[in-house]
Amino acid sequence: MFAVISEICICTTEASAKTSYIHNAKYSYGYYLDLDMNTSVKESNYRYEYAENTKEGTMWMISSAMGGSFSYEKQTATGYYEWQTTKSKLLALPVKKNKQWTTINSYDEKETRKIVSTKANAKTPYKTFPNAIKVQIGKASAKHYDYFVEGYGKVLETENGKIKYQLIQRYKD
Repeated sequence: MFAVISEICICTTEASAKTSYIHNAKYSYGYYLDLDMNTSVKESNYRYEYAENTKEGTMWMISSAMGGSFSYEKQTATGYYEWQTTKSKLLALPVKKNKQWTTINSYDEKETRKIVSTKANAKTPYKTFPNAIKVQIGKASAKHYDYFVEGYGKVLETENGKIKYQLIQRYKD
């Protein structure tokens, strides 16, 4: 999922495929997740910790009060992928405003994504990232967005103005 990367923000309207959105393996990352599930548990904080590089991509151990699992992160010349499959292209590369693609989400459903900004502000408890890549998920009327930053992957997700996912801390391991 992650490789060693510099912390330079994307400051152009088009980023090359050489720009890496893979997390920096020298750190672990704390996230908040709104689970939005029909259970008593509505939200969770969890931690991504580097595990190893594999043929599927960089493997991260995810731990929370609810337990643990693994996730993979991978980047190719045409996209940045996270989860357990390369079917789920979260960000199309090279980055270019108005680029649109269809992918398979974590529920195995088709999903349309579109880059709507290459200069968005992504405000998280960890820090505000200027020049984040803002990706619309589904129709514009859904107001559902992911925000990506070089060397951090996805740092923020909002839906109808509500925070669904955000980076809350980065730890030096």
